[in-house]
Amino acid sequence: MASGDSIVPLTNEELAKLATLAIEAKQTAYYHFHTLTSEPTPKGNKEASVPPKIKKTSSPKAHSHSQPQSSIGPYSNFRVGAAVLLSSGTYHSGANVEVASTPVGICAERCAIAPIVASMKRPEMPVIRAIAVSTDINPPASPCGMCRQFINEFATTGDLPIYMYGKDGMAGDVVKMTIGELLPMSFRRNDYEKNREGTTKGTGEGAAGGLFGGE
Repeated sequence: MASGDSIVPLTNEELAKLATLAIEAKQTAYYHFHTLTSEPTPKGNKEASVPPKIKKTSSPKAHSHSQPQSSIGPYSNFRVGAAVLLSSGTYHSGANVEVASTPVGICAERCAIAPIVASMKRPEMPVIRAIAVSTDINPPASPCGMCRQFINEFATTGDLPIYMYGKDGMAGDVVKMTIGELLPMSFRRNDYEKNREGTTKGTGEGAAGGLFGGE
């Protein structure tokens, strides 16, 4: 698929697998609870204090929310799973990860896409055909603003479909929207290029002119 080409519609089998991977990523979320116990600095020691010991509590008996899962959301208890289908036919999934310093965490969508970008070499960049997002609420939650911008940056067209599933998974309602609908009048890389050319006018479009083509 060349950069900027229209998205090839998914088959029922491809959509089912994409949804399943997103739902599994969410359902295998691991709420990572730990306690910190510090050791006192010996009296008279003017050096840096001894780093705290980290005790991981992973037994279900130790905490009502502890379970063998892969998403880490101990603060919000809000599980999210995401899956990405590339034009090559490969699938990649991710889950939200939270840490005490909230901005350091990462959403499921970016968790799924970032490794794809990191592993590819130009000019053979991946073409994303579809994304699925799974949450535990109805109606399904959509990608946050930051993830919309992130997805938009690596989309080749504003028609990139995003399927959103709620707590009932594939048995419930699914919301389908394109990245262009979720992020209209987006700010893209070619806006910088236009500015360099002395133009301040934005694109006024959905997904176009990103890192993966569509310029």
